[in-house]
Amino acid sequence: MIKKLIGRLGYSREWIIVVALALLVALLRAPSLEQPFDNDSGAIAYHARQIVRGDPLYGTHHSNHHMPATYYLYALAFSLFGDSLWSVKFFLLLWTIVTVYLLYRLGLLMTGHKIAGALAAGVYALLSSHVHLLGHTAEIELFANLPRIAGVLVLLRLIARRAAAWKFMFVGMLGSAAFLFKAVYVSPWALAGVVLFVEFWLARSKRAVWRETVVRGLWVAGGAVIGLLPVVIYFGLVGLLPRFLAVFTLGRGYVSFRTAASPGPEYMFLFPFVGLSENNVALVIFSITGSVMAAANLLLGRYKQYRQCLTEFYVVAWYAISFLEAGITRTYFSHYYLLVLPPLVLLAAWFLLRLYRVGKSRSRVTRFAVLAFLMLSVVLVLSFSVVLNYNYYYCYLAYKFGPDTWHDFVLKGAIGGKGLIRVQELADYVAARTSPSDYIYYWSGDTQIYYLADRRCAIDVLWPIYADATGPYQRIFSPRTKYVILGESNNIPRADWLYTELEGKYALETVIDEQEVYRRID
Repeated sequence: MIKKLIGRLGYSREWIIVVALALLVALLRAPSLEQPFDNDSGAIAYHARQIVRGDPLYGTHHSNHHMPATYYLYALAFSLFGDSLWSVKFFLLLWTIVTVYLLYRLGLLMTGHKIAGALAAGVYALLSSHVHLLGHTAEIELFANLPRIAGVLVLLRLIARRAAAWKFMFVGMLGSAAFLFKAVYVSPWALAGVVLFVEFWLARSKRAVWRETVVRGLWVAGGAVIGLLPVVIYFGLVGLLPRFLAVFTLGRGYVSFRTAASPGPEYMFLFPFVGLSENNVALVIFSITGSVMAAANLLLGRYKQYRQCLTEFYVVAWYAISFLEAGITRTYFSHYYLLVLPPLVLLAAWFLLRLYRVGKSRSRVTRFAVLAFLMLSVVLVLSFSVVLNYNYYYCYLAYKFGPDTWHDFVLKGAIGGKGLIRVQELADYVAARTSPSDYIYYWSGDTQIYYLADRRCAIDVLWPIYADATGPYQRIFSPRTKYVILGESNNIPRADWLYTELEGKYALETVIDEQEVYRRID
């Protein structure tokens, strides 16, 4: 009877944690439901709209170097909830709840402690909504973390339970899911390689260890093929396989373009470190300290529970791999660093738990000092996040319950709010003066204009840096292109040929916030 009661209490506490995490995600992400699309999210929404209308990705519209997963998830959100900003952001809110729950389970596996797992998951919910990490957008990284976390969770569970080799197929499949968000998101596969090597090395004196390692690796590879094959078959059946495979060529060109203009390779780690430290330096310090401690415990053999020590070391390896995934272009893009958050918060929570356990077994003075430090740590973590995000939430509450308008919320609260308002004004201007059959072209990084105006881009690729990647740039100036708007684009100045091609075909109609609006001469 007592055992059943204890079991029910444990089960109830589990549900309390899950519900609390879900409510935390909902509260933190509520303002995003009304924050306009940024350029990346708007570009994805544009392509998703065409997908819903029956035009597959990589056909008449191409995502340049991006893989298809996020685009089809947006399309799913549109199909479920309607074509709107709210649909995507609400879908992402639900997606994030699942992501946070999986991270909680991974934290529980790593630490063996529900509170530590819940702490890691709660801090992830907080950091992944940071405005300075673009957490209130609908960037690819916010979606990609789910299969990345799931892949690592499954991998570590299988290793801990010494599961049958065929079950490693699921690691390969989840790795494929992550890969289909971006071709550099390979941490489930990469960590599987690390884990299999370490497990082999530790058991190298045993018979048949070679065979076990090879068979596990083959199942991971088989799962990867199973995950990718349906995508290849689909684009092959619709006649778009070469266009899909162009993603990898364009991707190599994009990385080369970014790295050629960037500092040295050490910035692959330095930029993510700086970006994360700017958002919460306390957590970065805790996670690095935890990484050093976990690695030292394994190398020095300080643990009685060696298998648990290995699990912690594998999370450290994932931490390092995540830095590579986030920093591969050696360019400071804050939303890339969302990828590092899962192992970062796990290691930070593990460090604080270890500190608590060590302090609990010492003298009263030591226990008091450790408890004071833990309380100070929580205050520091929350303080950094509150200071950085206060204005955003304050402006949102002032809009919802105070005197401010939605325009005020976006302009004063959102990162780059002035640009978001400007592109909305441009979109309204164009939509009012064109028909759905007209094309437009915007020489700017604000590619969300095509979604906001509901007008097709004059060429298949939205981003000006790819103006001639899939065909001659002259396609921009076809008779169906009613407006050409010249702004700035991804640190690339206006091309010399722009004004040459406009001459005699287009006339300057107006200038909106330094954006030159040219209309085709009928």
